[in-house]
Amino acid sequence: MAKTKAALLLCAPLLLGGCVATQQNIGDLQTQLNSLNSSLTQMQKNQAELNAKMDKLSGNLVAHSESLRDFDRGLSKLSSKLDDMEQALDSKIAAVTQNVKAQQDAASAQATALLPSKIYGESYTQLMKKSYERSAQGFALYIEKFPHGELVESAYYYMGEAYSGLNRWQDAAVAYATILEQFKDSQFTAPARLKYALCILKLPGNNKDEAVKYLKSIIQDFPGTQQARLAEDYLKEVDPPVAAPEAAPAKPAPAKAATPVRKAAAKPVKRAAK
Repeated sequence: MAKTKAALLLCAPLLLGGCVATQQNIGDLQTQLNSLNSSLTQMQKNQAELNAKMDKLSGNLVAHSESLRDFDRGLSKLSSKLDDMEQALDSKIAAVTQNVKAQQDAASAQATALLPSKIYGESYTQLMKKSYERSAQGFALYIEKFPHGELVESAYYYMGEAYSGLNRWQDAAVAYATILEQFKDSQFTAPARLKYALCILKLPGNNKDEAVKYLKSIIQDFPGTQQARLAEDYLKEVDPPVAAPEAAPAKPAPAKAATPVRKAAAKPVKRAAK
């Protein structure tokens, strides 16, 4: 018994020391637990703030997504408007291009129509069709636009022909007279003189002497030509030659006694020696 007590006494300090250590450990554990709880509380607080931020970010994302959808809708409308504007612009460009082309074609046609050969050729064609008014206008246009053109002499002559077809004798006479005055060596001199003489005969007033003078000049200056033969024919109508007075009939001679007529023997006709 004494030994047991002694052992307990010997162990008491150890037991007391163990208890003190355990209490200290418990205190440390409590401190650590408190720190852990504090950290957990802080983590929960941070998690709550993070959740709040996530919620806010999610809201911002939703708002941003809605803004993007609005932007997409606006962009689609803008794209549609741009397509409409592009289509309208293409239509306007096509219309302007067509208008410019039409103007260019018209200008080209007008330039072609104003070519000397074009005007002259069309005027001559109208003359052949007996469309005298259009022919006269065409030749007058040629003379106006190209007074020194290589076809101006014939333009004056055929313009006179067109005016003659319209019975505008004064205008025709002026056209023929222009050839006689301005183109002394013209190939149309003889026919122009003839046509001029015939035109002035149809004008009011006594133009016979002048017409006869021109007809005689054709016969003199252009003998043997068709115009000279025509001038001779017209002279016979315009200025016929004065007929000589008829001589008085002679008185019949007194009758004589008839004498028989002997038939002469037929003689052979001598042929010329070959």
